[in-house]
Amino acid sequence: MQVRSRFDAGRAREHAKEYDLKASVLLDPHHRLVKLARATVTPQAVVMGKKGEVLYSGRIDDLYTALGKKRGTATQRDLREALDAITGGKRLKSGQHGHRVLNSLKSVSENGSRW
Repeated sequence: MQVRSRFDAGRAREHAKEYDLKASVLLDPHHRLVKLARATVTPQAVVMGKKGEVLYSGRIDDLYTALGKKRGTATQRDLREALDAITGGKRLKSGQHGHRVLNSLKSVSENGSRW
């Protein structure tokens, strides 16, 4: 999901290519899905159940050590472990990993600065 209000579909595709993202990218410039998923940081993975409950909220993995700083390979695969636990019938606590707090996105997009 792309939450930057100044990103159109073309720029979102460029960003996805730059970060080697394979999944489809949804545009959410008004943060409707962010609010529904109760996302708080980016990047963040949110897994929701059939009734809309949040089953997992946290990082995907530890591939990026900081914004734009990528390690050779991920050593922890948080989302994979969460999905395995969920499909095994276990309940998880939300993680709080990520690089940028979403509350700051409005001011970032308004002043035009680039992350």
